[in-house]
Amino acid sequence: MIIRYLTNTAIENAALLSVKIVAELALLYFLLCVVDTLAAFYMAYQGHVMGTHIETDCGAMPIII
Repeated sequence: MIIRYLTNTAIENAALLSVKIVAELALLYFLLCVVDTLAAFYMAYQGHVMGTHIETDCGAMPIII
């Protein structure tokens, strides 16, 4: 969406693309990347914790044949 905004603005009126707008959009993109990285780390961490709990619980259960 950021690239679409930049492209459409540049096509309509390139003078509207000031350094300030481009810098603000770059900062927004950077912040979104940081949030995405933190979310991916959190999900991977929670998945590993859940897997450890499952393995611990299954190891304590008696095997019934």
